[in-house]
Amino acid sequence: EEFMEHGGLGHLPKLYDELLHIPLIIHGGTFQKARNDFLVDQLDIAPTILHLLGVKPPKQWLGRNLLQVVEDKAVISEIANDEFTPEIKLDLRQTSYRTREWKLILTPKTLELYNLRSDPKERRNIANEKKDVTRNLLSKILKHIAMEERTMKFSRNRRRKIIKYRIEKLKIKLNLKI
Repeated sequence: EEFMEHGGLGHLPKLYDELLHIPLIIHGGTFQKARNDFLVDQLDIAPTILHLLGVKPPKQWLGRNLLQVVEDKAVISEIANDEFTPEIKLDLRQTSYRTREWKLILTPKTLELYNLRSDPKERRNIANEKKDVTRNLLSKILKHIAMEERTMKFSRNRRRKIIKYRIEKLKIKLNLKI
């Protein structure tokens, strides 16, 4: 929750660490007790649970088994809607790319870069000072957004085909000519 660190109170649609950097606790099972500070993603939770159940996750899943993590990875976080609209609104999209050292936040109006080692509270935007880092992380965000948009387009087309197929089946079933 945010307590006025960035001008808001509660769980507002923002991508700062006070809202994103939360502990993940796994309890139970026969694994070794451990504590680490790796950057993890929600995508990692399902493969971890399947591993605990002795089930191999599907190959197309993007997450990893957190019980076998040996190195950090970058984490992409997104907000693509507000609390009143469940559909994705691209004009509201915010995306961040976070590593141990850097975080870049892209919103429709701003581009913010923070050095998390020297500025862990994300107070000083240095995007204009560190243009090489900004360009590098921005290219990763844009690549992610492009992949996501291709996936959404594929899903929409697939849904249309399924709906069209179901309508045709209903027409045949009801012997309608529409």
